[in-house]
Amino acid sequence: MKAILAAMLTVLLSACASKIVSYTPVPAPADPLAVIEQVLSEQPQKYRPEGVRATGTYVEFGDGVIAQQSAWNPARAKAKQTTVRLYYTSIAQNRLRERGRWWIVQSLNKQGSLLASAWTDDKDAALRYIAALEAMRDRAAASAN
Repeated sequence: MKAILAAMLTVLLSACASKIVSYTPVPAPADPLAVIEQVLSEQPQKYRPEGVRATGTYVEFGDGVIAQQSAWNPARAKAKQTTVRLYYTSIAQNRLRERGRWWIVQSLNKQGSLLASAWTDDKDAALRYIAALEAMRDRAAASAN
């Protein structure tokens, strides 16, 4: 009985895990800002931001400010900023992960901390997104020098 329970737990946990995937870089798209906006806007409902704004130095996405009211004191509200601003020059590495049918692009800084994630069900879109982020990172670094 314990062996069956352990096997079921292993299967359950492995179904939820994601794995890092090695990939071959693709050429940079002609309009990297459009690719970045498209991939972020087409994420699954759970992760899809309300707004996306891509500029030459950063991409900003999220749901703005979310306010919660207390049931006991409706006059008291808690506001939470849910917007992410990802500066291209802060990206040291983009990691591609696979989780079931989803592809996750994780942007990491030099210290290895997660800056942002993007989800897509299309591997080609994930690779174009990585190429677009890296093209914008190179452009932003060149204009800073």
